Amino acid sequence: MDDGRLMILICLMVFNMMIYGFGAAIHYLKRDEVERKANEDETDTASVKILKIMEDQISYIYAIYLFGILVNLWIGRFFLPDLEKLLVSNLAVNGMVATLLSYFLLVWFLLAFCVILPRKLCASHARRAAYALVYPVNLLLILLKPLTVWMTGSAKVLLLLLRQRDSLGEADVTEEEILSMVSEGQEQGVLQDSEADMITNIFELSDKQARDIMTDRNEIVGVDADLTLDEAMEYMMAQNNSRYPVYLENIDHIIGILHIRDAMKAYDQEEMGEQTLRKIKGLLRRPVFVP
Repeated sequence: MDDGRLMILICLMVFNMMIYGFGAAIHYLKRDEVERKANEDETDTASVKILKIMEDQISYIYAIYLFGILVNLWIGRFFLPDLEKLLVSNLAVNGMVATLLSYFLLVWFLLAFCVILPRKLCASHARRAAYALVYPVNLLLILLKPLTVWMTGSAKVLLLLLRQRDSLGEADVTEEEILSMVSEGQEQGVLQDSEADMITNIFELSDKQARDIMTDRNEIVGVDADLTLDEAMEYMMAQNNSRYPVYLENIDHIIGILHIRDAMKAYDQEEMGEQTLRKIKGLLRRPVFVP
């Protein structure tokens, strides 16, 4: 291989390491922090560019695919034959063995040194890596933009010809993948324990039935509909809830739900304090009953 081809190969591999490492780095960055820095200082072009890539990660993923294909084509066209000849002459193996061995060595080298290694290193130093690599990666995205636009456009045309719904750009993420990312983010310190617990509880809520989260009848804190607004306010201010079932005679006959903020708005109006809750129009919200 001549020096020109070797230099092109080295440049392609370096850019390949950058684009994979940058992808791992922004995965561990907190978007709200980047957005805050970009909004506070308009001259912080690095934060602006990182935020733009975060907002359009589908295009970034397509660029990774495209660049990976270009690197593989270049290696297959110019580097693989030379490696096969080198193996045949030095190891005294036949052509088929040399071909298989050269494929194995190239796959190992590209995966280990051009994908896994930069991703691990950049994930460990996410902020520093993201801000250091954003400019060369952004330049590469600009250069690849015409090809990525043509590629996605061609795919959309094929989808139309096949009468399929255009789902390009829609990320289908499973519950298991989200929980895995949450767990990984918690281990890396990106998510606090309370934030991770909140996200986990959201998924667990969908598996619960109403009876699993019901309050025992004897523990329900309700308000009698015949209480005046003054009396109800005094009672609610001594409690810790923000919503109260309003009942007639007993808790089995609920006629509405009283939000404390609605009660406070009504309380500010003159002559409302002496009226009973059941007579104040629009104060109670309609209750929802679960069979």
